[in-house]
Amino acid sequence: MIIALSELKINIGKYVDIAEKQDIHVESNSKQVAEFIGINRDREAEMESLFGITRFPHEYDNPNYDSNYEKLRDERVEK
Repeated sequence: MIIALSELKINIGKYVDIAEKQDIHVESNSKQVAEFIGINRDREAEMESLFGITRFPHEYDNPNYDSNYEKLRDERVEK
């Protein structure tokens, strides 16, 4: 979520509550000046939920890359 700095100043309590569920990027004059990230979020679980959807850069050029990851990725993206 992207919000203006002036909006944050007016409704800070609201955005602190929202930050528990999603990241908030604060902009001033169209430039990002701050970011709120919830401390109780399970980042590892979020990354695991992406398994099979994205590839890491080292997998593009790896000759030992397992093509089953591509199949899994395609199945996950279709859902």
